[in-house]
This record gives sequence, structure tokens and C-alpha cells, in this order.
Amino acid sequence: MNRKGKTVRKCYGCILNLGDHCAIYEDPHGKWQHSKCSSFNDKDLYNKYLENLEKHPPNKPKEQRKATAKLRHTGEHRQGMKSKR
Repeated sequence: MNRKGKTVRKCYGCILNLGDHCAIYEDPHGKWQHSKCSSFNDKDLYNKYLENLEKHPPNKPKEQRKATAKLRHTGEHRQGMKSKR
């Protein structure tokens, strides 16, 4: 099975869970094979992750493009077409 980095249901309460992926592991599903993730809510790993984020901040122009694209998707899209009623 080709697994992506998506978190599993058991990762819900973990501080390393970023929603669409785990902050540390590429395959969080494999960490739960023996009914307990070895780094569930591990403060040390979380602090290392935060330090790594500080060393490598996100690309500002890329973040601006994402924000602009998100705003564009919120508007209504009426292209002047009349309704068929």
C-alpha cells in the first residue's frame, strides 16, 4: 500500500499532529503498528521541531501567494450569465 504522510485517527490529541501530516514522521501509520506511538505528545521532539522552524522560516512570497489565492476563492463567481428561469 502506498501511504502518504497523513495522520491517523489516533494522532488526534498529539501536539505533533499538524492536521494533514505529522511534524516528525513521514509515515505516522507505521508508528501505531504496536498500538502506541513512541513519540505521542513528546515535548522534546516538539521543541526540536519548533527550533527547526525557526532556523528555516517559511518563504514569505510563497505565503503571500497562498493568502492571495485563498482570498480569491472566497468571492462569488458570476460571469454575467442569465438564469434559465
